[in-house]
Amino acid sequence: MEAIQFLEEEPLNLKLNKPAVETATQSAVIHIGASSIGLLVGQVSPDTGICEVVEVLSRPVPLAADIFEHGYIRPTTMDACTDALRAFLASISETVGEGALPGRVHATNILAEASNEDVFLNRVSITCGMEVATLDDGEMTRLIYFISQRLFETKVKLLGTQTAVCHVGPGNTRILYFEGGKIQSYFSYRLGGFRIAGALASERGEHSKLELIDGAMRGTLETIVGDCGAAVQSFVAFGVEIQLVAAKIGEKKNGLVEVKTSQLGKLLKEIESDDFDELVRRFRLDYHSVEALVPTLRAVHNIAIAMGCRRITTLSGSFDRELLEMLAFRDGSFAMPIQEEVRLGAQRLAAKFQIDMDHAIQVEDLCVQLFDALRSLHHLDEGDKLLLRVAAILHEAGRFVSPKAHHQHSFYLIKHSEIFGLSHREIGIVALVARYHRHSPPKRSHEGYKDLPRGDRLLVAKLASILRLADALERGHSQRVRKLEAVLEEDRHLVLVVPDLEDLSLEQFAVNEKGDLFTQIFGVDIDVRGGAAGGRQRD
Repeated sequence: MEAIQFLEEEPLNLKLNKPAVETATQSAVIHIGASSIGLLVGQVSPDTGICEVVEVLSRPVPLAADIFEHGYIRPTTMDACTDALRAFLASISETVGEGALPGRVHATNILAEASNEDVFLNRVSITCGMEVATLDDGEMTRLIYFISQRLFETKVKLLGTQTAVCHVGPGNTRILYFEGGKIQSYFSYRLGGFRIAGALASERGEHSKLELIDGAMRGTLETIVGDCGAAVQSFVAFGVEIQLVAAKIGEKKNGLVEVKTSQLGKLLKEIESDDFDELVRRFRLDYHSVEALVPTLRAVHNIAIAMGCRRITTLSGSFDRELLEMLAFRDGSFAMPIQEEVRLGAQRLAAKFQIDMDHAIQVEDLCVQLFDALRSLHHLDEGDKLLLRVAAILHEAGRFVSPKAHHQHSFYLIKHSEIFGLSHREIGIVALVARYHRHSPPKRSHEGYKDLPRGDRLLVAKLASILRLADALERGHSQRVRKLEAVLEEDRHLVLVVPDLEDLSLEQFAVNEKGDLFTQIFGVDIDVRGGAAGGRQRD
């Protein structure tokens, strides 16, 4: 049995203290990664609000090697994973109590490429007695964004430059482009360290390992250069391998490490012929991880050079630990900076579909006013509010195809688009909310909706009912209704008050036509009135 390893690197911008259980609530997060399973126990200080790491553990597992070499997860690997999870759960129970157990286990998105993914996830779920959530590409991109923000906070001069942030993972490469610290675009490619290693496993011949890697990634590299369009001023790379190697050969400055591409190229030529035993000894890696070392580093090296960069900047410390901290302290949250980035991404997509932006932004603003005024009715959170805002921006995307049945076209266009910072699940919810902004309310027979879990079906219905009201108030695309007050009276009667207008007959007619879903979901009748608000307002 593999021994549990302690990740000893100090976290960036986080205090590392032993817990004061009496004064701080602790929680844990478990991540099943490509080549290891990690556990982090953390707490947020009630006095300072500072996130504190209590304990971090890791155990190697050969998931990525199995998936990219065999196409499935071997029984021995499943056993290793469940053994590690049992040990982690026992450790949590013994040291900080069962109250710190995570609500779910996070798993790498490469599991989707295993032919026996469902069997593996079922085994893990039974072992842990909790839900297993696979991180999709959108969620990983969001986590890379959060890590990037840490770097921008540390190295302010990057905020004024064009910066490419690159993460070469086990199966995919993500590249985010920033200008002045603001995300401009992002791309994902089927290029990763274990994917390359798996493709080259049977390669033999006169070519060196580096030549084989270069050949395997040549087509993707050309695509990356085409997407980039121009050389960037700063190149940042995150990942297990580059952060490990940079710490050994790079120049350390204020929690960051800089490596010249020439240094990295020289190192790669030195180690390309080394066997796994030598690489394990030299870099203190386990046998499950070392297979992807050279392919990953070569990919980072080649991408940096293709973008015209001679230096690679990265964070000191462990990427696996950074990822655990993000999952523990930021998972599922939409901090204000990324909310704006998501909205800007939605607006860029809206421009692509030639949406009437004055109308879209007005509907979005009305959605926000309704959402905030009716919190006691819908009981939704800020993440749900962001999905509503994105759906409002994009609800008329389908007109790009045809005005007729454009709500259905909106569903298909949004569902098959990428929106920065949103997961596939979240994009699916946005697509459905936009689909139901007019005509038929949600039905169990509808594509996309029928396959959702009950909680997501209810979420779609709630958000769509608010969007329909907002769209009804902007029926004429004239931006007449600017300020809105929502008053919920004692007899379950909702009054929408527009203080600046008197004649609201058009809006009342539209609300009568489109307010049916809201009435069904929340059990209230709706009136639209002009003049001052009356009655009791529920915040």
